Amino acid sequence: MPLLWLSLAFICGIVCAAVWQISSLSWVCFAATGLFIQLLAWIIQRRQQVFPQISSRIYCKLPARQLKFFSSIHIPVPWLILMVCFACGGWRYRSAEPGSAQEFIGWWNNRYREVVVEGILIKPPDQYDTYQRLRLQVKQIRAAAEENFSDVSGNILIYVARNGEWRYGDLIRVQGALKTPPSDNEFSYEAYLHRQGVYSLMPYAEATLISRNHGSPIMAAIYAFKSRALMVIFRIFPDPEASLLAGILLGVESSIPEDVYQAFRQTGTAHIIVISGFNITILAGLFSIIFGKLLGRWRGALVSTLVITLYTILVGAEAAVVRAALMGGLSLYACQLGRRQTGINTLAFVAAIMTLFSPYVLWDVGFQLSFAATLGLVLYADPFTGVITRHLMRILPQPWVERVAGWIGEYFLFTIA
Repeated sequence: MPLLWLSLAFICGIVCAAVWQISSLSWVCFAATGLFIQLLAWIIQRRQQVFPQISSRIYCKLPARQLKFFSSIHIPVPWLILMVCFACGGWRYRSAEPGSAQEFIGWWNNRYREVVVEGILIKPPDQYDTYQRLRLQVKQIRAAAEENFSDVSGNILIYVARNGEWRYGDLIRVQGALKTPPSDNEFSYEAYLHRQGVYSLMPYAEATLISRNHGSPIMAAIYAFKSRALMVIFRIFPDPEASLLAGILLGVESSIPEDVYQAFRQTGTAHIIVISGFNITILAGLFSIIFGKLLGRWRGALVSTLVITLYTILVGAEAAVVRAALMGGLSLYACQLGRRQTGINTLAFVAAIMTLFSPYVLWDVGFQLSFAATLGLVLYADPFTGVITRHLMRILPQPWVERVAGWIGEYFLFTIA
């Protein structure tokens, strides 16, 4: 299980980098040192067989109890390679941290009464009753009293009036007070937005459209399809049924009435609204069957993976959905290769891939809950079912055992796991 150990080492490096104040260069030197020593060890071991002799002499001098302990440890990956992965994780966390110079948008927070910002809308607006929330990738900024713009990087969250018609890829100029997101003892909105790559907040902004179509054509087509599907849903169904269906199918929860949402919370069924692994599992199974028959095994798997990817982007690409999509895609290819998928290996590898792209996802509650629930299923679902099956075999015939064990496992034991 080398993949499990490599993935865990990378994730541990990210966690340690969040605690230890070590620079990116130090992590790079750490990784380079481990890689150099490992290469040197391989060369010496292949040519002179020196390392086995040295290690055997060291082990002979150990007490019997310690010798038994070290001989029982078996990790299918050299320790120095794990050290390299650990250092790479630390470097990835440090490289993702924002800078503190004037070219970073966070530097401008709370410095001027009003600023003028130009940026590109990187997501469709979130619609609420009295306002819209826009996420901008900033290109330029200046103080309201000045004329010359300065180039900056980073994302900001702005709140504007409901009357504007905004689309993904719009180049927008906004004016208002740029602030650091609030934080208190109960909840840190600053840390929450930071994990999403947003470092500044503009609560009351005046927005002006400069031009359109500055985003990716593929993303624009996906968001246009989502907008069209949302219009069709609201045209066919009345509220609150339409809002509920939009949340379940498209991940648009902002239009769900508060009393409806509260009813789902009180009954413990709010997970029905949230896009989760269950949705991805249904899509993966459905598309693999349809496209597998139409296009063949390999082409069907490829098209199924593409459709799952597009749907993940369509519904917002939250941590739990990305986790399910990656595991679903890996399961499809494992089946095509004829390889048995080990759940814990896949789970650790998916976590490493997600942290590679966004190291702050480790502190996302949706990520934590999704992975903890999946880990419980991987570790305990089959053992629980096995125990029930063995007990039922004593009192029921074989056909009844399979039927009853399947029902109990699906509706009760999987929930416990």
